[in-house]
Amino acid sequence: MNTKEFLWHAKRGHGECILELLKENRFNYLKQVNRIVLNNYAFLNNNEYRSFYAYELASHYNMDNIYIKLLIEKIKKTSLENSYMFTYLIDTLYFFLKKKDLNYESIFLKMLIKKVDKNSFSREECLSISALISLIIDLYNRKEKITEIINHHYFLQPCSTLELSDIEMNYNIKFIKKQKDIEKIDLTLFNNYSFLINKIKDKEWVLHNLPLISTYICKSTIEKLIQDIEKKPLNYDNKINILKIIYFSNLCDTKLFKKLFINFYRCDETFDKMLLEIACSLRSKSIKNIGYQLLNSKYSSYGIRIILKNYNYSDYKVIKKSISHLKIDYENKSGWFEVENELIMYFNKRKIDYRLLNEMKYFLKNGLSSMTRYNLTKILIKYCFLNDSEIKNLKLDANVQIRKFLKSK
Repeated sequence: MNTKEFLWHAKRGHGECILELLKENRFNYLKQVNRIVLNNYAFLNNNEYRSFYAYELASHYNMDNIYIKLLIEKIKKTSLENSYMFTYLIDTLYFFLKKKDLNYESIFLKMLIKKVDKNSFSREECLSISALISLIIDLYNRKEKITEIINHHYFLQPCSTLELSDIEMNYNIKFIKKQKDIEKIDLTLFNNYSFLINKIKDKEWVLHNLPLISTYICKSTIEKLIQDIEKKPLNYDNKINILKIIYFSNLCDTKLFKKLFINFYRCDETFDKMLLEIACSLRSKSIKNIGYQLLNSKYSSYGIRIILKNYNYSDYKVIKKSISHLKIDYENKSGWFEVENELIMYFNKRKIDYRLLNEMKYFLKNGLSSMTRYNLTKILIKYCFLNDSEIKNLKLDANVQIRKFLKSK
């Protein structure tokens, strides 16, 4: 394995890299391991387990103190807004410090005090601060000091938007924060058409209440909303809000979808994607025909998903070819991640085309998400579609769920 191949595997969290570092030539890969330790290459924020994997790679070099200093320096330079990177660096640092008799408590406490010295916090900033607090408590058990710092913050900033409910729940801590008045909503109003069509103009209201609206809205109200989209001169934001409600309600059938598709497909890219997301949830011959029409367009991933939703054996060659043309990268512009998940969902059916196991193995090797790799692994093991070498590598995968699953294999 050359250094380029090593980094390719390491970004995906493959066990091949752990095995390679057991060889005498491990110092050939030091620069690549440094990149893995100091950068988050997980595709998703959650359930990727890349921090422990990075620590495992680095543990072959006996350079823990150097990595600790590098991580702390990078944490100081990383914005709280970048919770994807900040949380990863904090979690990785935890594994390096866990078994070391090194006390960085004062550094972390000063960092926390500095980070909470303001009033307004985004969701990403809250996640980053939660990660820092978890590090301090897990390493030094300073719950009382944390409580003191955060309560002092809330005292000085009574309107603070800092949200730390996960910390309170996970560590049995109660912060003294001024409680906001909670707006009580009459759930029947979501089917009061006059109320709903008026509220749809408020983008923030729709975003905040979307889970409730999509749960309690009924099909007759959805039909009226579609009529509005067809007939009334609604502005762009209103139409998008209506499409979101229709999509998340799961109440749009083929007949209603056709009305939307005829009126709005190719009007706007955001509209197109919302419409095609709805199409991906439907089963019918006419919807499948739309899927085939999409395969040679910029929306080819939607076409693949629609065909998989309505799959029969005659579709295999088209699916195989289309998947092989998807570009797998972190930007996910090709929609490869959604196709991978649709393929996983396909294997929940009773009758399956075993040839599609080849495409599952393609994503197992090339996909960037270790979370979905776990789901792929379970299916491939179920159908005995992995050889001994592949299982050996997966037993050292970055995803600990895969390791646990394969422990007895």
